[in-house]
Amino acid sequence: MKQAKTRFWCLFLVVLTLLAFTACGKKKAPADPNLIDLGECELLYKSACIMEDSAGNDAIVLTLDYTNKEKENASYLWSVNETLVQNGTELEVASIITNYDALETVIDNQFKEVAPGATLEVRTAFVLMDTTSEVKATFEDLLGSKNGTITIDPSTLSREEAAETESESESESEATMSAANQDPLLDWWNGEWYGWWEMTGCSGEYESMEGQWWDVCGVIDIGTDYTGVVTLWDESYTKSEPMVTAQVSLNEAGTGEHGTLVSESGWFTNVALEHADWIVDPGLMEREDMICIDGWYEDGDDEFHYEFYLRPWGHRWGDAGEDVLPYFYTDWYLPLIEAGKSMPDSFDSEAPESDSGVLESDAGGNTVGGDGIVTEEQVQKGYVWMNEVNNNIFDTTYQELVEYFGVEGQFVKEEYSDLSLIHISEPTRRTPISYAVFCLKKKKLRAHETGRILYPSTSPLDRNKYRIPTSTRHTPDIKL
Repeated sequence: MKQAKTRFWCLFLVVLTLLAFTACGKKKAPADPNLIDLGECELLYKSACIMEDSAGNDAIVLTLDYTNKEKENASYLWSVNETLVQNGTELEVASIITNYDALETVIDNQFKEVAPGATLEVRTAFVLMDTTSEVKATFEDLLGSKNGTITIDPSTLSREEAAETESESESESEATMSAANQDPLLDWWNGEWYGWWEMTGCSGEYESMEGQWWDVCGVIDIGTDYTGVVTLWDESYTKSEPMVTAQVSLNEAGTGEHGTLVSESGWFTNVALEHADWIVDPGLMEREDMICIDGWYEDGDDEFHYEFYLRPWGHRWGDAGEDVLPYFYTDWYLPLIEAGKSMPDSFDSEAPESDSGVLESDAGGNTVGGDGIVTEEQVQKGYVWMNEVNNNIFDTTYQELVEYFGVEGQFVKEEYSDLSLIHISEPTRRTPISYAVFCLKKKKLRAHETGRILYPSTSPLDRNKYRIPTSTRHTPDIKL
C-alpha cells in the first residue's frame, strides 16, 4: 500500500515538474517592429522606395497603413508628427507629383479623413542627403507623448517612377485627343468651355453676394476610359490656379445623346467634391450645346448654391437674350473667337482689335483710348523701385509714380496713416498683390463697378472668402 502511494506521489511530482517546465518554456510572441501604437492611431510601416522629387532630388518615400483609433473621423496629417533624420540632420519634406494633369502628389492621402476603426494607406516623402546613409524615422502622436521609430537603409531600396514626365503627359494627352476624335461622345465633351456662373441661397460670409454672377472659362479633358478632369476659373482665378478642379466620370446613359458627367472627387475652392455632387446631363437643357454644373458650397455657416452655364469655346450665343449673355461676351469673347484665338488662361488677357471697336491695350502704357493696365510683374518691380531706387516708398510723389508706370491713376489717402500714398488700382482685376502698399486699377471702370476690394492674402482659398463684388447686374430670369 505504501509502495502504491509512493509511486502515485512520484508520478504526480513528475507531472507538476513537466507542467512547470512547459510553462517556463512558453515565450510571449515578439511585437511587430513595424507596428507603432500612438494611442489614438496606429501605424504599420509597409515599405519604402526612392523617387525623384519635382526639383530632381532623390527622396525617400515611406508607405504606411494609418488606422484611426479615435471615436471621430481623423486624418494622418492632423494625428501624426513625423521626423526623418539622416547623418544627424533633419530631412526636408519632398514635393513629388504623381499626376501633372490633376496636380496630385504622393502624400495626398495624408489629407483624407478616416472613419473610426478604419485603415488608409498613406505615403510620406523626404529629400535624402545621400542614398547610402541610414535614415531614422520617428512618428509621434500630434497631441500626445507616444512615439515610435523605424530605421531604414536607403542603399537597400529600389527606385520607382513618381509619374510620367510633363512631356510624356503632353504626348499622352495628344494621343487621348486623337482617340477622342474617333469617339463622338468624347469629342463633344473634351475641349475649352466659356460661360458664366452665379451664386444663390447665400448665407454666412456670402449673404451679401446673393445673385452675383461672373464670367467663367473651363477645360474638360476626359480619356478613353471615360474618366478625366474638369478645370474652371473665373475672373479671380487662372487656369494654373483654378477655382475648381474636379475628377469626373462620363456615362453614355442620359436623357440625350451626350450622356451624363458625374463628379468623383476634387475641390471647389477650399471645399472637397465627392461622388455625384455633380450630375451634368446636357439633354435637360433647352438650348443646344450647353451644360449646367450645379452644386452646394458648404463651409460651416458659410454656404451658397452655384450654377455654371457653359458652352464650347467658339460657340456663338445668338439664341440667348441680352440678359443671358456672359458679361465679357461682346467686348472680350467675340473679338477673340473672330480672330481665331484659343481660350486664354485668364481674363486678364486683352482682346485683339476688332470691327466692334475693341482696342488692343499696350499694357503699362498710356495708349490713346486704352485702359492703361499695369501688369503684376510691373507692380512688383515698382515696389522694389520705390524702396531701393527711390529710397522711400512714402515719399514717392504721384507724378513720379505715373511717370514710372506710364499710367494715370487715382490719388488715395490712407485712413490709417497721416502719410499719403498713391494707388493705381484695378477692381476688375481681382488677382491680389502681396505687396499691400498699392494695387492696380483700370483707368476706366466698367459701368457696373463702383468700388475696389483689397485682398488680405494671395491664397486662392482666402481670395474666395474676401471677394465681395460690387456688381449691380441682376440675375437673369430665364429658363436654361
